[in-house]
Amino acid sequence: MNNKEQIQDWVYVDTKPHEFGFLISSLRGIDIDEPYINTNCKKITKMIRYLITNPYKEGTGYCDDKILPEIDVAGIMIETREYSEHWYEHTLLAMKIIKNKHPNPYVRKYWYTVLGMIK
Repeated sequence: MNNKEQIQDWVYVDTKPHEFGFLISSLRGIDIDEPYINTNCKKITKMIRYLITNPYKEGTGYCDDKILPEIDVAGIMIETREYSEHWYEHTLLAMKIIKNKHPNPYVRKYWYTVLGMIK
């Protein structure tokens, strides 16, 4: 499978080069040793991976279609800011791009709500 097949079409069609870069950067996930924060951040990363990539690694835990309640995602983001500003910023930018560019209006509304709670 080549890179083009791994990323959903909307990412190639609807994003500018710098937005594409932010989305790809958000796929990496968080690297900290705090287990509680690490576990919760991975849940958000897996949600974002599900929205950006094609589920080519099913059953591996790479991405997940389990959607957390908006308030939980917002709370995790607020808590994480002090632990890993780098992960926080990449993830926040990805959320903003998904909110504005994802083809599914329900997905866009979900992230609009999450981002509204983070501010």
